[in-house]
Amino acid sequence: MASRSLLLLPALLLALTGCGSSAEVEENEPAAAATATQQSSSAEPAESAAESAAEEESDPFPGYPLLVDLGSVDSRVTSSLEGNTAEGKVVALAPGIYTPYNTHFPDLDRYYEDPIIYGDQMMKQEYFPQTGGSSWGGVQPGAQEPGFEGVEPASEINEPDLAAQIKEQFPGYPLLVDLGSVDSRVTSSLEGNTAEGKVVALAPGIYTPYNTHFPDLDRYYEDPIIYGDQMMKQEYFPQTGGSSWGGVQPGAQEPQG
Repeated sequence: MASRSLLLLPALLLALTGCGSSAEVEENEPAAAATATQQSSSAEPAESAAESAAEEESDPFPGYPLLVDLGSVDSRVTSSLEGNTAEGKVVALAPGIYTPYNTHFPDLDRYYEDPIIYGDQMMKQEYFPQTGGSSWGGVQPGAQEPGFEGVEPASEINEPDLAAQIKEQFPGYPLLVDLGSVDSRVTSSLEGNTAEGKVVALAPGIYTPYNTHFPDLDRYYEDPIIYGDQMMKQEYFPQTGGSSWGGVQPGAQEPQG
């Protein structure tokens, strides 16, 4: 992810372009100087508006980055960074995405440049795919961060072949179901680690944490972290992380039969 100063640069240059010829007018027509000055003065709000509009357009996560207490975030992030970040703080770069804090770098925008990321697997894959660090399924924003229900995904994702195959073989999938409606072993593993108490059922007895930032359920077929039936996981998601058990049946809110 580019730093915000780079994202704003094109809009700022565009806003400033209209002020380039005032010097020539001042030399040849003194009477017009006052008018030019007035125009320049009146252009200042437009420039500020352009900067504000550019910032809003390029910033899908208002309020980020921000400094938060390590203890306020997901326990998996806390365990990984305990003792490895300054003053017990971490920089939240996006919902559920963190990097260690260094007191020598107080400008938080600086942390977007080649960070080491700890946090949500889907957010890391979408926005920081080439970075080091660790990621887990279902890392939600901490208590000191803004909430982002209903935010549009960053980009459209073409449906992968696996999604098409599973949807043809198992009509009705994927679908969003209550965590409490599925196998208790899945429930125990994902309690507190999935948004709104929901999970995405990708296939019968196969689940992955839900993230409100990704409302398109087909998106979850791309490198998911899987919880559910061992045989189904081995057959359809053999290279994925997560946990599996024998005999995980479809939950009550899933297609039966």
